[in-house]
Amino acid sequence: MRCALTLLLALAVGLPLHAKKLKVSIYSDAASGYKRSYHADGSPVVEYYALAYGGLLEGTAFGPTQKEEDFPDVAGVIGDKLAEEGYLFAENFEQADHMLVIHWGATNTLPGALGPQGNGQADQAINDMARARLAGSFGSIESAGDGTAAGAANARALNAQIQSDAQSEFVNALLLNEIYNRERDRRVARTAGMLGYTDALISANMIAGSMGSFMQYELTSELEDPRYYVVIIAYDFDDMVKHRKRTLRWVTRASIRVQGNDFMDKLDEIVAQAGNYYGRDTKRLIRRYQGEVEIGELQVVGTDAKLSDDED
Repeated sequence: MRCALTLLLALAVGLPLHAKKLKVSIYSDAASGYKRSYHADGSPVVEYYALAYGGLLEGTAFGPTQKEEDFPDVAGVIGDKLAEEGYLFAENFEQADHMLVIHWGATNTLPGALGPQGNGQADQAINDMARARLAGSFGSIESAGDGTAAGAANARALNAQIQSDAQSEFVNALLLNEIYNRERDRRVARTAGMLGYTDALISANMIAGSMGSFMQYELTSELEDPRYYVVIIAYDFDDMVKHRKRTLRWVTRASIRVQGNDFMDKLDEIVAQAGNYYGRDTKRLIRRYQGEVEIGELQVVGTDAKLSDDED
């Protein structure tokens, strides 16, 4: 007995699929003496803040899609998220609990000229030394056609000078590379502190083997690329205004890579992710992807598929 089963398969065709991923790195730290209060229903007790323009962090600049005059828009997006988290703009000084200072800009990378220049100089010096030694081994290239003892002696002296000069160039190249590496390490350390990567780098350094090396490489690579950042620092309002004392309450740091991103276009996503940690301690660096998928009009086509089963 033969049975036939006809299936209708729905095939989606012509689906334009666009996945947009924004990797936001977040680090938030709350002072030991600061803790949010909550109502019985779990909602936060409202706290009030005054706002200050912090400008650029030391050693940074505005990126290609950032302008200083955009600060009101930046503050507005941040303010909307602050309100969602129970932080409201104070109507007067007496009401303010915090002074929020907003910093935003982009980190700078170390100019790459020093590194390649040092590497190229070292390679050239090694080649010069090799050619000079080769010439000395097979009789002087410079003395070809001369054949006199004096010519050979002059050639040997010339080769020795070439080797000496090449050795000096090689040492200078190593020094140039060392200067480059030290400056690179200094900038990475400074950027790590600004963006909240320091603890993650320390933790990666403590992991033995290839896993730790990979984590260090990945984190360092992110820090060596230019990154847009938003850093919000909350100080005790009374201490700052009345006593000129900066008593830290909390700080939230968020950053994305510059390449391929428009800062103002991505600001809503940055704040949407980072704002969940305002006033809280993340205890670690958080690196998240914000995904967005756009699907075009669905088209369905029918396909007949026959399945048979033989029965004796």
